Amino acid sequence: MKNSIDDFVSFTAIRMKSCTQCGEMLPATNEYFYKSKHTRDGLRWECKECVSKKDRERYKKRRGNYHHLINLLT
Repeated sequence: MKNSIDDFVSFTAIRMKSCTQCGEMLPATNEYFYKSKHTRDGLRWECKECVSKKDRERYKKRRGNYHHLINLLT
C-alpha cells in the first residue's frame, strides 16, 4: 500500500504547463518544453511538438523561396 501512495504523491507533485499554440496541458519538464532564459520557469511557451511543427513549416516556406531564386539565376 505504501508504494501506491508514494506513486500518487510523486504524480501529483508534477507541475503542469499549457502550450500557448495547441493549448495542451503537459508536464513542465525538459521532455515536453525547450529551455528558455526569458521565462520565469525556464521553459518556452510552446511545447516541443508545436515548435517542431512551426520550424518545419518555416523551412518548407523558405526552401521554396531559395529554389525560386536559383531557378531565376540559371
